[in-house]
Amino acid sequence: MNIFCRAIKVDVASHSPQVDVLRDDLLRALAPVRPRAATMPIYSTVTSAVADGSEFDAEYWARNLRQPVLLSATVERLAGDGNTTFIEMSPHPILLPAIETGLAALGLSGAVMPSLRRDEDEREGCAPFPRPRPPCLRLHLSFAVAFALAFRAPRVPRPVERMK
Repeated sequence: MNIFCRAIKVDVASHSPQVDVLRDDLLRALAPVRPRAATMPIYSTVTSAVADGSEFDAEYWARNLRQPVLLSATVERLAGDGNTTFIEMSPHPILLPAIETGLAALGLSGAVMPSLRRDEDEREGCAPFPRPRPPCLRLHLSFAVAFALAFRAPRVPRPVERMK
């Protein structure tokens, strides 16, 4: 069996016991987080279960940074629910090969693509989709938490509300 792996350039060893020393600081910093229920199901890579988001409090996010990512189990769950389009929402993709391998192990094929790539024009993100973009796509994200959401590609730029 071929298993893909590679070293990644990071400053911290996330998803390991090395995060334990940060736990109290994380919980304090994340205490203001007030989760609420989403309108679409969320597939958590912390639990590999479907969630509504209301449980995504400071404790959940501390667990997210500390525990191993259950990406394979989450991809299997998403695929089992009929989802085969995956977009990695991150500044630069590192999980795409793992998602492709997971789908192949299930005997499935699907669309697996990045949202952004380092040193590339962000306006070209999701470039594999034809232009004009189909009005509604079902996308699934693999960035710490795998989210399922409905997406309507805008035809004109819309202002983005800044987080306060």
